Amino acid sequence: MPKAAAKKTESKAKGKAKKDPNAPKRPAGAYIFFCSAKRPEVKKKNPDLSAPDTLRELGALWSKATEEDKKPFYAQAVKDKERFQKEDAAYKKKKSSKAEEEEEEEEDDE
Repeated sequence: MPKAAAKKTESKAKGKAKKDPNAPKRPAGAYIFFCSAKRPEVKKKNPDLSAPDTLRELGALWSKATEEDKKPFYAQAVKDKERFQKEDAAYKKKKSSKAEEEEEEEEDDE
């Protein structure tokens, strides 16, 4: 059994990779846009709701919404995904060019 415990601590020690602060923000889904739009309405109707209860209410509204009601939020999500893809491509291009420049500098030093 001690081996199993050792493996657990090993994986915790590794942790997850740190995110580059310059990396583009991931795209939001349709539900996130829906919540952003509807949260003020829900809070106005029920100002005493806690955060989890507000989310439950938003989830219920999303479930009850028709596909027609959800269309604008899906459109926003598609636009946000396109934005992310453009920004990510530019970010990766910039990142790879920086890496190439650093390699060239290292070669020049030798």
